[in-house]
Amino acid sequence: MIRKNIRLIFLLVLSVALATGCKKKQVVEGKNDPPSTTESNFVSADVSGSYSSTQLKLLAATGGYEAAVPLIKYGVDFIKITYKTTYKGNEILASGLLVIPKNMPVAASIISAQHGTTFLAAAAPSNVPQLAAFTGYELLAAAGFITVIPDFIGYGTSKNVAHPYYDMQHSA
Repeated sequence: MIRKNIRLIFLLVLSVALATGCKKKQVVEGKNDPPSTTESNFVSADVSGSYSSTQLKLLAATGGYEAAVPLIKYGVDFIKITYKTTYKGNEILASGLLVIPKNMPVAASIISAQHGTTFLAAAAPSNVPQLAAFTGYELLAAAGFITVIPDFIGYGTSKNVAHPYYDMQHSA
């Protein structure tokens, strides 16, 4: 029952993303210039894994995502990204996972996927490709969306920083 609900929610979110993400980009002189590269928070990007569309279809079919199999059009590459951010007034390094569809004939839209509470350091999104785990985020990229999944502060590259989950000052 829970898997059925998760699949329905996934398909609903994917349908909304497809319906609302398709509009023609208007080019306005000077407004579409690339950002300055003199100062950047970007630190590194390392390819950490890859799946073909055939592998993804098999994983989806055997992992409870049968309804998503027809939506899988592309293989995907996993890229661990590292960047600078500010936490408690100090600059720290943080990380996340970028999942990119391979061999798309057109430019892909971007989705920022947020994950639930994580307690195990190994479960940080940027660690997933090394674990050979199937999360479902791959399906978004396999359907044609560049998917960004940030690690929480205290996980991934920032694992030596205390995670603010129980920190009342930084919690809602």
